[in-house]
Amino acid sequence: MDIDPQPSRSPSASFCEPYRDFNETALAKGRNAMAIWQDLVHGHGFGEKYSSVKRFVRKMCGSPRPEARVIIETAPAEEVQVDSAPVPCLFVLTLGNSRKGV
Repeated sequence: MDIDPQPSRSPSASFCEPYRDFNETALAKGRNAMAIWQDLVHGHGFGEKYSSVKRFVRKMCGSPRPEARVIIETAPAEEVQVDSAPVPCLFVLTLGNSRKGV
């Protein structure tokens, strides 16, 4: 029994490569990976899974930069935050030090 040790395609090749221009145009219009995959399947006969498009789009766009967040440090029993709703008797109290909500 002969076993071919070489993969049938390059490990770095993507099934989405022939559709690179389409993907770039769709991303420029604000389309996400799911919408691009649906367009490829229905409009271009794309037969691969959504994960192929998701990986390809992620490589094209790069990883998103995390949002900056402010960390407020308080001593125990120093501060609480209260959020209330328009419904009477409904509110959330969050302790400043432990961020535990009640």
